[in-house]
Amino acid sequence: VITVTSPRWGEIGSVHHEWSLSSPQLAIKNSEGKTQLRIVGPICTCDECQKDDFIIFPVTSEESGEQVGRIIRPFPRPPESPAGASPRGHNNAPDHLMEDPTRSHNSVRQPSSRTSEPKPEANTLTEGYSVSFNKELPVSMKAVLLASVFLIVCVKSLRRIYI
Repeated sequence: VITVTSPRWGEIGSVHHEWSLSSPQLAIKNSEGKTQLRIVGPICTCDECQKDDFIIFPVTSEESGEQVGRIIRPFPRPPESPAGASPRGHNNAPDHLMEDPTRSHNSVRQPSSRTSEPKPEANTLTEGYSVSFNKELPVSMKAVLLASVFLIVCVKSLRRIYI
């Protein structure tokens, strides 16, 4: 369980990992404990069982049953060969969309042409998650939905369960 709180309003909501025989499920609950959203993960997340290069976790409304968002996890890819290795590591985003830590927190790095070899620590498998949701979704539920990504990562990392 992950509880999301605010200094101003107290508890905003929580994310509960619910076990199921068919697939893992997360329940997004409001401050009163009522389930507002549900995330159902795939049964298997191995490369052979997926038809795409990513896994989609649909976010559905508990009340209407319609999809109100999604969480996407692309499959990490093994390191490229040193001859064709990219200085960006595994991040397939264009250079101009990557954050530059040497500039201000809102800046975007300009494209550059580097010819240096990648550092060994850049050749690790990494994964990222992308979250999208309807703009009509209340801000409190958006915050709790973002917390659900942390629960997905924790369950996957700590218990070796790939959801």
